[in-house]
Amino acid sequence: MKKILLIVNEHSGKGTIKKKLPKIINNLSEQGYEVDVHYTKPNYRPAKIIREYNEDVDLLICCGGDGTLNEVVNYVMKLEKRPQISFIPLRNNE
Repeated sequence: MKKILLIVNEHSGKGTIKKKLPKIINNLSEQGYEVDVHYTKPNYRPAKIIREYNEDVDLLICCGGDGTLNEVVNYVMKLEKRPQISFIPLRNNE
């Protein structure tokens, strides 16, 4: 089973991800993925979340704004084995 790490900044997009997340997780699970969700916090940034996985993830999905995506991409570029990255943008004007 392929593993997905979903990194969520729940404060992006005025918190709209909270309502959408169950459907996103369900859709990914129905496609045969094992989904692990982690929420960013001031002391639990994307780099730390990714580091905990020791590169053991097939797809990394970032849900947030440009700052969250920037942190994810910058950290992943330092890895020897880089997972694929996908982005679900959350805008504050939605």
